[in-house]
Parts: sequence; structure tokens; C-alpha cells
Amino acid sequence: MRNLWLVPFLVAPLGAGTDDEIRRLQSDILMLQNQIRLLQKSYEGSAAANKSLLEQLSDQTAKSGVALQEMSQTITDGQATFKQDVQQLLSELRTVSLKLDETIVRLDSLFVQMSGERRSDTAPPFASRRGPAP
Repeated sequence: MRNLWLVPFLVAPLGAGTDDEIRRLQSDILMLQNQIRLLQKSYEGSAAANKSLLEQLSDQTAKSGVALQEMSQTITDGQATFKQDVQQLLSELRTVSLKLDETIVRLDSLFVQMSGERRSDTAPPFASRRGPAP
């Protein structure tokens, strides 16, 4: 019992230290809450910006897809037209070739008539360039 009078002096510093610790902890909690609010605002701002950018990207992708589709169709149409043009040109060249062959045959015939005689050992001059008439 002799030492009981020391108890209030020993407990008082412990209580004072505890109050300081509680104040520091409360201060730290307030700082952390403020940091969390700032972080949340920053996140929400970033999320809104990302959403806007994603929408823009989606719109651009859709526009690019339409443009690529149109280009593909144009190329396909161009290829079909080109193929038709080539086929028509080949047909016209065949016709010109046939007419040229007919003209060569006529010229050979005319040459023979003009010379008055046909030699069996000599080929007409135009036939040697084109080959035999079809």
C-alpha cells in the first residue's frame, strides 16, 4: 500500500500518451480519407476520359470498317470491269487476226492472178510471213 500513491503519477503519463496517439491516429485517418477521396475523383475522371476515348475509337473503327468495305467493293467491281474489258479486247483481237488472215489470203490470190502463173515451188510472198492460212 505504500506504493499506491505512485499509481496516479504512473497512469497519468500513460493516459496522456494514449490521447496523443489517438489524436495522431485520427489525424492519419483523416489524411488517408482525404487521399482516398482524391484517388476516387482521379479514378472517376480517368474512367470518364477512358470511356470517351473508347467511344471515339469505336466510332473511328466503325467508319474505317465502312470505308474498307466500300474500297473492297470498288476494287471488286473494278476487277470485274477489267476482266470484261480484257475479254472484249481479246475478242476484238481475234476478229482482227481473222480478218488479217483473210486479207493475206486475198492478197496472195491477187498476186497470183497478177503474175499470171503460179509456181508450185515458190510460196506466195504474204503467206511466208503469217504461216499457212486457216
